[in-house]
Amino acid sequence: MLDIADLIVCLDKEELSTVVKKIKPKVLVLGKEKESLNNINNEIEKAINLQKRQGGQVEFRTGDVNYASADLFSKTEREIEKKRKEEFRLACKKQNINAD
Repeated sequence: MLDIADLIVCLDKEELSTVVKKIKPKVLVLGKEKESLNNINNEIEKAINLQKRQGGQVEFRTGDVNYASADLFSKTEREIEKKRKEEFRLACKKQNINAD
């Protein structure tokens, strides 16, 4: 399952820095496009600085899909994608997030 993350937060109206302050994550993962100072707004910069002041890490990831080689030998791409979607749906349900 998605055991690489303890919590996934989908922001609606709350600011990122407010969430960082409340949950104090060990690692804040943002999209790779946010790594350049030219591509971030004041709110994201505020959240990054707060995360660092709280002693946490900030990582920038592309969101690339990686498959285990065993899956590639034993399953079709469609089966792998279906499994990943189901895992994501279950992770959202566990966190009381309506992903539909």
